[in-house]
Formats: sequence, C-alpha cells, structure tokens
Amino acid sequence: MKFILKSIVGTVTVIITVIVLGGVLFACGANASRSANEPPATSAGKAAPVPAKTGSVPVEYQTALKKAQSYADIMHMSKRGIYNQLTSTAEKFPKAAAQYAVDNVKVDYKSNALAKAKSYREIMSMSTAAIRSQLTSSSEGFTAAEADYAVANLSK
Repeated sequence: MKFILKSIVGTVTVIITVIVLGGVLFACGANASRSANEPPATSAGKAAPVPAKTGSVPVEYQTALKKAQSYADIMHMSKRGIYNQLTSTAEKFPKAAAQYAVDNVKVDYKSNALAKAKSYREIMSMSTAAIRSQLTSSSEGFTAAEADYAVANLSK
C-alpha cells in the first residue's frame, strides 16, 4: 500500500511539474523572443553601453540564472531541484552555468519548501510525515533543515 501511494504521489508530482514547466517554458520563450527582436538603445549610431556585471558574465550563465529565478519563484523548487532541471536533457545548460545560477539566484529555500508543503497538504491531502518525505526525496531535493522548517510551519 505504501509503495502504491508513493507511486501515485510521484506520478501526480511529475504530471503537475510537466504542466507547470510547460507554462514556464512558454512564458519564458515568449519573453525571450520579444526582447531578442528589440534592438538595444543607441545614440548617434553607437551601441548602448553594456553594464559591467552583464559584460563579465557569459550569456549562457545569465540565461541559466533567469531560468533558475523562474523555477524558484513560480515552481518553488529547491536548490538541487533547480540545478537538476537546468542540467536536464530538457534544458541542457552546462553544469558550470547551472552552478552559477543556483549560486546567484535570489530565493529563500525554506519558504519554497513551505510553499510546496502547503501545496501537498491542500491538493493531495498528504500527512506531515509524507510531506517531509516528499520534500527530501530525490525528485524535490530539499535539505532536511528546509523540510523541517516547512513541516514545523505548515499550520501557521
């Protein structure tokens, strides 16, 4: 019975993730194509100056960081979850770009774990123990401390 429940939870999690990822990828793709078609601001035929920070960070790293921020803000993913998604066969970011992204993304992973925990409680009616187990699973990737924070603050 426990195995069946884990299988069902895993399947539902994958389905929800695929649906949300599709929306995120669609939204990011629409924004990327829009900004890529807009020329940079110029004055007297000169190219717009590039900020020092942008110029020193490779474009691939910047793109990975933007994607990581989307995953953190929209899908409330863990650090490991974001890294794994960025380096997946779907995203195909180089490991160095993914590492840069997770090192520089602005996110509170404890808050993300809590948001996921609330979702599991409200949508899937999971027990506290099952929620903690799911949060620390290889598919979610939250740390034990992040999962502990989430379950401790679940009823607040």
